[in-house]
Amino acid sequence: MMTIFHWHWMDVLYRTFWNVMTRAIDLAWRRWARANVAITAFATLSPEGDLAEKIAGLAGNAPQNKIEVQTLQGFEADLHASRTEIVLARLLEDLKPTLDQLGSRQTLRVLVWSGKSGEPHGLGEAVSRRWRSTSILPHAQVEVVPEVSWPGVERYVRQQRGALVLLCAQLHDAGDEAHQYSETAVGLLFEPVKSVRRPGIAPVRLFRSMPTAIESLGADLRQFGDAGAVELARFRMGWSCGLGKPEKYALTQAITDCGLALKGGANGLISLDDCIGPVGPISPWISLALVSELAGYGQGAQLIALQEGNTLRLAAAALTESSAALESPGEATRNLGAGAVLVCLSPWIALLLAVLVHPANTFVWILGGIGVAIFLAILLLFIHPLIVQTRVERDIKDAGGRLPNDAIEA
Repeated sequence: MMTIFHWHWMDVLYRTFWNVMTRAIDLAWRRWARANVAITAFATLSPEGDLAEKIAGLAGNAPQNKIEVQTLQGFEADLHASRTEIVLARLLEDLKPTLDQLGSRQTLRVLVWSGKSGEPHGLGEAVSRRWRSTSILPHAQVEVVPEVSWPGVERYVRQQRGALVLLCAQLHDAGDEAHQYSETAVGLLFEPVKSVRRPGIAPVRLFRSMPTAIESLGADLRQFGDAGAVELARFRMGWSCGLGKPEKYALTQAITDCGLALKGGANGLISLDDCIGPVGPISPWISLALVSELAGYGQGAQLIALQEGNTLRLAAAALTESSAALESPGEATRNLGAGAVLVCLSPWIALLLAVLVHPANTFVWILGGIGVAIFLAILLLFIHPLIVQTRVERDIKDAGGRLPNDAIEA
């Protein structure tokens, strides 16, 4: 009877551990999905002035240009600097007020990308020289990179707990390949959210991006809204960055299936390629700067879909973090009432057996009963629950439940 009672409570313990661990995994994934960085400054240069306001309908109509390749006007090379250097210098001037607020003790990582894999000769040195001549207070560690990874930027700012400046300029003087794209440039300052405590700064939060695929885009978009910091109903605008036709069709269908009503662009999706001509590789970063600008204008949360290589990613940007609270899992209660009963009854059972079997050795039987009680206490209170917990962990892992790889960091 006692054995049945004990195994009943072990079954209760198993279900308790299962519920607690699944809730803990769900909580870890929610925290992982809501990890974010702050965009505290941005600057864009495009052939169309006030592009963000026009796209949102705040200042006239959105430009319509899907074919014509446009150039930036007013940036001419001279004997001292190329057009790329002049454009990057303009971006630094626009970012300088916010950069100076960081103080002279910081050293910022500055990534410079020209939109192509090759490194323009002397570009890094030119940016460092412009940084010093502009008298920007923080020190700069300038790197000219062949490409910029969206998750790489997110990961660096969160893990290194440091600010990062991204400067991208895609100009026709970068080579023949660049002539197929309209000229654009963008500068962005990313900071860890916890370090943004300066007055007058209302940072736009860029939340962790989520990889997805065409065949699972609908389900992934729902999960993105359920687990992420921004519920699907809060998205006001959607941005398509470098997506091919199949990806665009799949995203449009997913948005429709999820019941989202996004404004702007075709089918609720804004693509810079439809506004200023082919934008090219730096399209996601230009779009992110425009998203940050519109979020500051009170245009609500923005959904961003971007293509990086063969990977399709979903990202969210919003002015403030979601108010949805994260619930902490309860603690597993090791309810071992049966074990306690068995332990307490062991000496009495031993005494009863001694009286019935060998009354002369009653004391020895009682000592044996106490020893059995101690053994059962150790077995029931420590070993068996650990076996039950290990089984729960194995079963949950077999069912597909796991913690994110960087759950602690997130």
